[in-house]
Amino acid sequence: MHHIYSLLPLRDAARAACVSHGFLLFWRCYSNLTFNVSTLGLARKKSEDWGIFLIDIVDCILRNHSGNGVETLDLCLLSCENIDPSYLDRWLQIAVRLGIKELKLEMTNFMKKKYSFPCSVLSDDAAASSIRSLCLSACVFRPTTTLGCLRRLNALSLFSVQITDEGLGHLLSKSFALQQLFIFGCNAITCVKIPSMLQQLKLLTIKLCEKLQVVEINAPRLSSFHFDGALVKISVVDPSPLRDVYFSSPRQSRMLSYARTRLPSITRNVRCLTLVSSDEVCIGFLQVILYKHIKWMVMIQ
Repeated sequence: MHHIYSLLPLRDAARAACVSHGFLLFWRCYSNLTFNVSTLGLARKKSEDWGIFLIDIVDCILRNHSGNGVETLDLCLLSCENIDPSYLDRWLQIAVRLGIKELKLEMTNFMKKKYSFPCSVLSDDAAASSIRSLCLSACVFRPTTTLGCLRRLNALSLFSVQITDEGLGHLLSKSFALQQLFIFGCNAITCVKIPSMLQQLKLLTIKLCEKLQVVEINAPRLSSFHFDGALVKISVVDPSPLRDVYFSSPRQSRMLSYARTRLPSITRNVRCLTLVSSDEVCIGFLQVILYKHIKWMVMIQ
């Protein structure tokens, strides 16, 4: 019965708990906590009131939750521009425990002060070792030596997260089972170093990191690399596993010139090469950069 109850959508599970003492016990250890305007039934209310209602409802639910059995915590707080950090700290401390598999914290970039994610909730090896997917958005993340070993983490996404080169390196050193890494708009990063210890990493995507200057890749099984932003120095220790490479850059980036001089060293075994450029002429380009076995695509905007 507990398993069947855990499969109910959030609103149906809450309704069942209101009419049954048995389901009320299950509600206090409900596993899939996905909180957003839709799941909380706020779509019919005025949009300017969404943030207030969302905070009140989530706080009420988590205060009455035992904290046990949570597998998914998905907090979509895009409508909350002035949320008190103490609420977030309390919610994370309640839900991030042994057994959690997915943690997603989605916040707005319009907050007056960015929330500082409490790495202490991941300092417990029991909680850290069970998490498989971590997605953070528009917050500050400062991983320290107290960060637990994320031995099962296979998907990591950072959207507009304030994290330093050193912090990112420390986080990756704790995530040796990582298979997918997505970094978007993390403007404090100047250098991304993918260490050889990431033996399982297959997909790396880096987008619109304004201060990024260097990307160093030493992941032995990386098969897909997507890059979007100002062209930077990129080195790949062993490019032989790469099969899919995507490059996109802003206007006047000299993408084709960059591709002719930099990409041959990393595209030897690539099957699909996609270049998205602007205001450039590609006459004679293909015979210089592309090999017969590459399925190519060049987009001129």
